[in-house]
Amino acid sequence: EMEDVAGAVGCFRKALAMDRRVGEPETAATLNNLASAVMSQRKAREALELQRRSVAILRGSLGPGHVRTALAESNLADILSAVGRGVEAR
Repeated sequence: EMEDVAGAVGCFRKALAMDRRVGEPETAATLNNLASAVMSQRKAREALELQRRSVAILRGSLGPGHVRTALAESNLADILSAVGRGVEAR
């Protein structure tokens, strides 16, 4: 299973490096997926940074009230809670 996660992380990193649409929702989706995979590797600090980038992109491109932004914010809250920063997640 960890090999599958490592492979997924590599694929997400490659997709992110190739993505020329910086600041677009598709980039945010890749960041979100990468954050999830990295979090499963217990790399919370990196996952937190990736997810924050995803949220920032979605807030800027789709707005704070969009469902995709809300989902990314929920994922950010999950990461914050997992690292003992639940108060910040609110």
